[in-house]
Amino acid sequence: MLKMKNLPGLFFFGAALLIIGAFYVKPLSAAQADYKALEASGMNEKSKKVPVKSSPAQPVLVSRPKVEYKAQGLRDPFWPLVTEKEASSAAVPVQAKPLPNFNVQGLVWGGVLPQAIINNKVVKKGDVLGEAKIVEIGKEGVTILFDNKEYTLSPSVARGQQPAVK
Repeated sequence: MLKMKNLPGLFFFGAALLIIGAFYVKPLSAAQADYKALEASGMNEKSKKVPVKSSPAQPVLVSRPKVEYKAQGLRDPFWPLVTEKEASSAAVPVQAKPLPNFNVQGLVWGGVLPQAIINNKVVKKGDVLGEAKIVEIGKEGVTILFDNKEYTLSPSVARGQQPAVK
């Protein structure tokens, strides 16, 4: 809320801004001098002359260079980066690493901190065994992340069966 004692100060401040704004406008003779300087600088003849209003009495022409867009030899941005033909020829089959032998010997999954015994080591969620990370421990087995794939190891893996791949 404005206080009454601040009103005269605000009035004089506003009046000062109006007066400064009125005298700050560039005089017509200065604008004409700028135009003559542009012509003297040798703008090319292809440039386009555009009228610019500097005062209501007489428009001033300003030279602007003509811009041409040449897209020769550039890629169309609306087409895919790689075509299907290039993708199929460039795709190299990646050899998946074989899953190391993990012997799940026991599971403790009912408590606050589920744990498992794998290869005679007690592990919990987040631990790393070699290159495999323990993701989950549940009653069905231990889920690990190996070579960007998830595997579920159960105690049946110890008996020679392959792990399930999710």
